Amino acid sequence: MDSARLKHGVDVDVGKAGDGLTALIIACSLGHLEMIDILLKHGADFDLMSKNGITPLMAAASFGHANVVDKLLSSGALAEAAHPFAKTTALHFASEMGNVDVIKALCRHEPKLGDARNKIGGTPLHTAADTNQTASVRSLLGYCRSNVEILMNGDTTPLYLASQRGFSEVIETLVVDGGANIDFIMPTGRFKGELQAYGADRAKHAYQQKNTEIGNGATALHAAVENGHLLATRTLLRLGAKQLPSMRGASPLLIALQYKHPRIAMALLSKNREAQVNVATKHDGMFPLFVASRYGYHKVVQRLLNRGANASQTLNGQPYAAIRAATNTRVKKIFDEHMKSMKGSHHHRKATKKDKV
Repeated sequence: MDSARLKHGVDVDVGKAGDGLTALIIACSLGHLEMIDILLKHGADFDLMSKNGITPLMAAASFGHANVVDKLLSSGALAEAAHPFAKTTALHFASEMGNVDVIKALCRHEPKLGDARNKIGGTPLHTAADTNQTASVRSLLGYCRSNVEILMNGDTTPLYLASQRGFSEVIETLVVDGGANIDFIMPTGRFKGELQAYGADRAKHAYQQKNTEIGNGATALHAAVENGHLLATRTLLRLGAKQLPSMRGASPLLIALQYKHPRIAMALLSKNREAQVNVATKHDGMFPLFVASRYGYHKVVQRLLNRGANASQTLNGQPYAAIRAATNTRVKKIFDEHMKSMKGSHHHRKATKKDKV
C-alpha cells in the first residue's frame, strides 16, 4: 500500500477478515513510522479497535515503539482507551512487556494514566509487579507516580503479587522506592482474594494465582512463604516485614511448616526474628512445634525449642501434643533431651530456693 493507491478510493480502515486488524494497527505493531504517517494523512482511525479489542496505540505500546506512541498521541489517540474485555490500557501492555520508553511517553502525555484500573481493579503497577518487570515498576513509580497501595480485586497490592511470585528485586523496589506498606493485611469482605484457587467458573479470570485456601488476612510475607520463595522471604524480612499471625491465627512460620518449607521456617526462626513460636490458629489450635514434629523436621524442632516453644502445648485437649506427634527418632531424641534439661532446670531452681532458706 502507498500514497498513490490510497488516492483511488481505498478504505484505509478495512480490517482483515479473521481478526479485524487494520493497516494502521499492523504498521504500529511493526513500528513503520513512514507508513503510519501516510495512513494518518489519509484519515485512518487511530482509535479503531480490531475484533480482539486492540487499538493502534496498544499495539505500538506492546511492541515497544515509543516513537509511534508519541506520533499517535500527538495525532489525538486516546491514551486511556481500554480493552473491551479486560479493560487494560496501553500502559498495562507496556508495563507487562517492560517497555520503559513507552511508559514514559504515555505518562508524559497523561500523568493520571499511572493509576488506570482494569476490569478487576489492577493498575499497570500490579501488572508490572506480577510479571517481574522491575524496570517497569521503577518507571511507573518515578514517571507516573503510580499508587503502590491501590487494591486489585478489593484486597491485593502490587507488593503481594510480587511476593507470591518470588520476585525479590520487584519487592525491594516497591518497598524502598515506592514506600509500599510491607505489613499490609488483606482485608476481609466480599472479595476472597488472590490467594484463592479458582474454580471452572473463574477459569478466564485475569491474574489467576496458585495460593492458599484462605486469602483474607494474609500479608506479603505469608504469600512468599507459602509459595516456597526463600529469597523473597529473606528480602521481606531484611526490609522489616513482621511475622503477623493475621490469617486466623496462622503466622508465616506455621504456613511455612504446613506447606513443607523447612528451610524457610529456619529463616523465619533466625536470630532476632519475632516468629510467633507458640501462637496457634483460632479455628483448629494448630501450632508450629506440632507441625514440625509431625513432619519430622528435627532441625526446626530444635530451633523452635531453643526459641522458647512450649513442648507441653495442648491440641484438641491433649497436652504435649507435639511430643505425641513425633514419629521421627531424631525428633523424639530432641524432645527427650529437652524434657530432661527442663527437669534438671526445675530441680536446680528448687535446690536454690532451699539453699536460700
